[in-house]
Amino acid sequence: MIRDQPLKEINSTGHTHMMWMVNDICPFKCWYCPEGTWGGNSNTEEHYTWDECSHAVDVICDHYKKGWFLLTGGEPTNWIYYTNLLQKLHNNPNWNVMTITNLSRKLSFVEDYVHLNTAVSCSYHPNVIKTDKQRELWLDKVNAIKDKTLVCIRVMMDPQHWDHCLDMFDKLNDSKLYVEPVRISNYIDGYDINTHDAGVDLEFSYTDEQLYILDRLETMRGSDYLKKILETDPLETTLTYTDGVSDKFKSIEAWAALSDLDRKKRTKFKGWDCEIGLNSLYIDPKGDIAKSVCKGARQQMFSSFKNIDNIAWPDRPTVCQYEWCFCDPECLISKRKK
Repeated sequence: MIRDQPLKEINSTGHTHMMWMVNDICPFKCWYCPEGTWGGNSNTEEHYTWDECSHAVDVICDHYKKGWFLLTGGEPTNWIYYTNLLQKLHNNPNWNVMTITNLSRKLSFVEDYVHLNTAVSCSYHPNVIKTDKQRELWLDKVNAIKDKTLVCIRVMMDPQHWDHCLDMFDKLNDSKLYVEPVRISNYIDGYDINTHDAGVDLEFSYTDEQLYILDRLETMRGSDYLKKILETDPLETTLTYTDGVSDKFKSIEAWAALSDLDRKKRTKFKGWDCEIGLNSLYIDPKGDIAKSVCKGARQQMFSSFKNIDNIAWPDRPTVCQYEWCFCDPECLISKRKK
């Protein structure tokens, strides 16, 4: 899909998104997820009220005009204001919502909220969903929602449950689904070590045979899903290589190209000009705001829900400080080698 040449620029349009970590509490506590994503105790109401939240969303929507809110956690469906936000944005024609969830809530709750999302990204964690009954229930939830919204499935390719991962990946082959095999890497090292070897240590958990298979697994893009997402997602991305040749991708094909880059460890942009903040924001569980989820940006939170009326909006690119870009939506933010 992508050429085996070094990149010098990624240019994306139609990619305005707000990455919102609404909470830092998750019931799964997966061994490969950093504790900061599941071990928190943040009580939203201690940091901001729904009225403050609603007003901040209005200000953000007014500034960026149109785009996506990507709700993550923790487990975002457990957030106290989750359904309030969905209902607020549902009738706004300029804004879409994607919930990034592990589908841990009861089927009745999932069915009630899912139609208020333009899309959902469902992560499958085989280290938690271990029994046949648990797996059957998880698949029941997928089958219950796939006609109500766009459904992406991200199968965590856990080396400790390898055969089951492959089996589940095959079972999810469905015309209404987008199914991605996810390589598990230690992205925290991309921040804390910040060397060329950052992020690769967890791959030592894979056997050579597993790595061989993982390198060749391809994302499954169902025909019905493709038709619907092309009508919904305005994303267009151009990858330009150092030899001057460019490849252009639209909508889900851009995400697939990014997935390919990620699996092949080609998302290293240290020293590049990156347009974080110009068409994107990161919001943490306390309502603090940064230009992106990147650690360098999060060390300089520049506003908050409580101070949203005095916000100074980003107006120029940022030079990347880190060896490895681990967040898929942020890899697609426009950036160029200096």
